[in-house]
Amino acid sequence: MAAFSRCFEAAGAVRFSFDSTGDNSMTIQRRSAIKWGAGLLSIGLSPALLAQPAAPTGAVTIVIPYQVGGAVDFFTRTITEKMGEKLGQPVIAENKPGATTSIAALDVARAKPDGSRLLMGDLSTFATNASLYKKLSYDASRDFAPVSLTGRFPFLLVVNPNVLPYATVGELVAAAKKAPGTISYASSGNGNALHLTAAMFERTAGVQLVHVPYKGTGAALPDLLGGQIGMAFMDYASARGHLASGKLRALGVTSLKPIAALPTVAPIANTYPGFEVFYWQGLVAPRATPAATVARLREAYFAAVSDASVRKKIEEAGIEPLQSTGPEMEAFMRSESERWGKVIQDARIELDP
Repeated sequence: MAAFSRCFEAAGAVRFSFDSTGDNSMTIQRRSAIKWGAGLLSIGLSPALLAQPAAPTGAVTIVIPYQVGGAVDFFTRTITEKMGEKLGQPVIAENKPGATTSIAALDVARAKPDGSRLLMGDLSTFATNASLYKKLSYDASRDFAPVSLTGRFPFLLVVNPNVLPYATVGELVAAAKKAPGTISYASSGNGNALHLTAAMFERTAGVQLVHVPYKGTGAALPDLLGGQIGMAFMDYASARGHLASGKLRALGVTSLKPIAALPTVAPIANTYPGFEVFYWQGLVAPRATPAATVARLREAYFAAVSDASVRKKIEEAGIEPLQSTGPEMEAFMRSESERWGKVIQDARIELDP
């Protein structure tokens, strides 16, 4: 009984007391406390757990580390309404681009750990930045509580056919080898996943290309469409309208099999066996966010991504929706950090701190 009493006292509950007669008969306070405690135990919950909020108390903001447009922005804005319905409160998207996702990552790492401010990070945020920067403003493994992996998709190698009139990866590589350093490619920023994928392609194919970084895929598209840039690696969601119009042509895909949306576009691995790249993203909260709150956010995300209309939009954009536990996401982050760390080292890519 003493231990039971101390448990409730520590949690701020009504204390036990005895009558002055010493006959161990219970006062009303004691009977009420025992009744309350028994009810808690009957459903398997501790007072400490109940003290934690099951969900944020106000609006939830999901910070997107890129400009409007592109896959991460599209995915996040597609799930917010359904997440909000599940949580019973608004979920809004906020764009905070810059520094290879580091600005948004630091913003959320420093946010109040109550589940009201989340980050839709990605391969850069959780895997490659640690190898790219000598001094990083955040620590992916230390500063965040993983909610879930959310999606993945391969990249397309696309060209402006008026600049690079090739139909296959082999034709492009042959042209690049004949004139090293004359074919330029766009990326959404130095050290970004698109840049690293192109760097891997250069080393695999044995070609020398010219990298032209932009501040996001949306910023790169006008020059690619206008012919100032010849090629790029790009997500299907950003490229699909321009592929349909013929302004861009897809020569290859970075998955080992063709994607459903473009079944005739061959994998780059058909030409260079083993070449495989998936861009991935995941949802996190600040590290000190209570476990019950993280679980509630995960439940809301699962509900959103399982909704038939939401899932259809995501899949039509060429994105494979993902669901995971926190430990599964942490393990995946570690393995991807190791893999891309070697690519970055081999290519000697380094960004200023």
